[in-house]
This record gives sequence, C-alpha cells and structure tokens, in this order.
Amino acid sequence: MITEIEVKNFKTLRDVRIPLAPGITVMVGANNSGKSNALAVLKLLRESLRQKDPALAVDALGGFESLLSRNATGSAIEVTVTAESEGVRTRYKLKLPHPMSGPKAEKVLEPTGDGVSYFQLFSSMHGTTVHDLSVAALRAPALVQQGATLGPDGRDIAAVLDNLAGENPSLRDAIDEMVRGSAREVKRIVTRSGAEPGTKVLGAEEKDGRVYGAEDMSDGLLLFIGLAVAAQLKRTPFGILAIEEPERGIHPRRLRDLIDNLLRLTKSGTQVVLTTHSPTLLDEFRDTPESVLIFDRDDTGTHVTRLSDRKDWAEELQKGVPLGDLWYSGVLGGVPGR
Repeated sequence: MITEIEVKNFKTLRDVRIPLAPGITVMVGANNSGKSNALAVLKLLRESLRQKDPALAVDALGGFESLLSRNATGSAIEVTVTAESEGVRTRYKLKLPHPMSGPKAEKVLEPTGDGVSYFQLFSSMHGTTVHDLSVAALRAPALVQQGATLGPDGRDIAAVLDNLAGENPSLRDAIDEMVRGSAREVKRIVTRSGAEPGTKVLGAEEKDGRVYGAEDMSDGLLLFIGLAVAAQLKRTPFGILAIEEPERGIHPRRLRDLIDNLLRLTKSGTQVVLTTHSPTLLDEFRDTPESVLIFDRDDTGTHVTRLSDRKDWAEELQKGVPLGDLWYSGVLGGVPGR
C-alpha cells in the first residue's frame, strides 16, 4: 500500500507531500489548484516503470518543460513514493534532471524492505490507471480486437466488454450487476455492431426488452457504465484506480452506490483516488477525515492539507453542518477566491 508521495518541481507541485489513505482518497480544491497535477504524478510513476529509460516517461506526458514548475529552471523533478506492508516500509525515488543538464534520470530503491514489499510497491505503481471519462469517447465505435483496453477517457469500452463476454464472463456479469444496482431499469449492458465492419458500440437492454444504443442513452448512464467498467477491471490485489470528478453527469443519489462499490473494490487491496467538486460526494467521507485532502494554491504553488490534520473540522461538524457544506462555505479552504 502506498502511504505517501512526495513531489518536487512538478507543475504546481513545487514541494508537497500527498498522503494516500489505504482505501479511498478524495481530493477537493478549486479549479487549477493542483488536483489533476497530482493524478499526473501517478501517470509519471507508472510510465517510469513501463519505460526502460525513465526520461521517456516525461516525453509520454508532454516533455520536461511542460512538467517543470514555473521558475524552477535548472532544477530536477523529483518524486518519492513511500509504501508500507505489514510494518515494512519501502521507498522508490524518481529523479528527472533537465535533459540538457548532463546527468541521466535515476530510479532508486532505498535499501529497506524485502522482496515482497518491493513487489507490492512496483505492482501498485505499474497497475495504476487514471480515468477522466468523456461521453464522446464512451459513445464512439470501437474496433473489436484481442487485448483491447479501456482508454483513460473511456474509449474502446465496447471492445473491452465484447472481449470480457467471452474471456471473463464472471467479470462481465459483475459490471452488469454494478450498473443494475444503480440504474434499476437496466437489465444488462450490451454491445451492438457499429457502422464500420469489425466495430462495436455500447448499448443497454432494459427490463422490458428494449435495447438502446449509446447514441440514445443519457450522459449520466454512459458515465456510470464507464465508471463500473473501470472499477471492475481493477479487481486486482494491488494498484491504484484514479478518477477525475466521478460525479459528472450522475444523479447525487447514485453517488452513494458508486462509493459503496469503490469501497468493496478496496477490500481487495486496490487504492482509489478521486478528485471532486461535489459537496454531496464529499459528505460520504464525514466519518473518515483522513481520506480527504484539501488542495489550495498561492504564488508559491500547491499546498495539500489532510482534513484530519485540521484543528477546526471536528468542532464544526459537531455543530451539525454537513462536511460538503462546510467545505463549500470556504471554512476549510480549497475553494475559489472571491
């Protein structure tokens, strides 16, 4: 389990520590406060393991200059990941100097831990997926082929579902069950032939037998199906599932269903990271303040505070104010300035 990520000179993350909860971590803050940059760090860590040369991970995210913090000329981008398993702590350090400075990028394991903890750390980073779902991508036709994967925006979802029907029907059934639990009018998710040969598009069969294609489905249902597929595909012992603003297009009452499903997912060892602007979603974490991270930004960059480290949150909640309302009011920070 990853417990903390320390970041230096990465976009607005000039010098921050980002603690991660063992289950779900929720990041709240104003637009442009650094939440998406924190998810980009997860992508960088994943790519640093997948690429033989870690400098190629920087290229995959747009190049060094686009990632380096403003006014940090000559500095290196540094990311340190701390993981803990059964009391054993392991650290992975990624140092990325400017390509023109001479020194090569470095990947360093601290001489602590053991083979099992190293394996879990690498599995968590390598198994990280970050999703920012798009209605247009979910509606798009997908070419059916072996090895199809769900894109960060949900692209190729129909191909993934089509493959699962033959290769992993129990997982396919679990996706249907998750969707039915929230959209009770839906009997099952289907895939239909697309306009181009060899392509499929997403669809849904309702309980009365009528089948609708993605073009006739609501944005909210499409997004919920995308979230269900992303969540069920992460049923692995290790890894991080990160989702940008899962509340988009979804009725507030369905958010409780979504959180329940994500909590079940964490029982397998997967960590979940969410960004949100929804007071309703945030209310679900009233009793787990250690799961909530407040992002603020000033002229020096992004600052991250864990809600449980605030002295005033418990006192305010005892007054009966919902956590979402408390955050929205600005008492806790992490809201746009006026």
